[in-house]
Amino acid sequence: THCISSAASDVYKRQAQYLLGKIYRSGKYKDLPKSLYWLMRSAEQGNKKAHRILGLLYRTGKDVPMDMARAATHYRQGALLGDPGSMDSYAVMLSKGIGVDEDPIKAVRWFRSAALNGSGSAYRNLGLHFERGVHGVTKDFAEAARCYRKSCELATTKDRDGVTSAKKMLIRVCRSLGESEEALNRFDKALTWYQEAAGLGDAGATLSVKRIREKK
Repeated sequence: THCISSAASDVYKRQAQYLLGKIYRSGKYKDLPKSLYWLMRSAEQGNKKAHRILGLLYRTGKDVPMDMARAATHYRQGALLGDPGSMDSYAVMLSKGIGVDEDPIKAVRWFRSAALNGSGSAYRNLGLHFERGVHGVTKDFAEAARCYRKSCELATTKDRDGVTSAKKMLIRVCRSLGESEEALNRFDKALTWYQEAAGLGDAGATLSVKRIREKK
């Protein structure tokens, strides 16, 4: 019972520290040194969200000196604790060798983990790998489309740029798949892909749908 009580106490402690760090970041109680102090304490206690915020601060140099190595360290810790945003950000740093040794293969593993844990951004990054066929990932436009579609589904209202990017990526691969199927005279399959792109507002795909329907 004592162990359970102690563990619960630790959870509440790091969550309280994290909330204090958030409170002091902006608004009426804004105090950036205090915010950083409490976020650091929370991260030391194992709060994955605190690690993600600290990673972002050190990566962007906002309110703290820019330090890519420290950013990568915090993202890695957050990733190991199961935070999908940290997983995705750490994967980006690994893929580009920012703050860590470049390791695109390991980056793909983290992108996959982040995606499986609900990161829309990770699905976009993974989709790009399938679209380009790089870093040990076999080129597969249909799988790329699935990733971009999933990214659109998971995107939040706060991530408007992410939604826009995912839609553009999905339109691109849908049109490519439509063109490939049309070239093979598989018009029904081509129509399916063009219709999806048209449904996302692509004028070129709309014209392709019309052209194929006139052929049939």
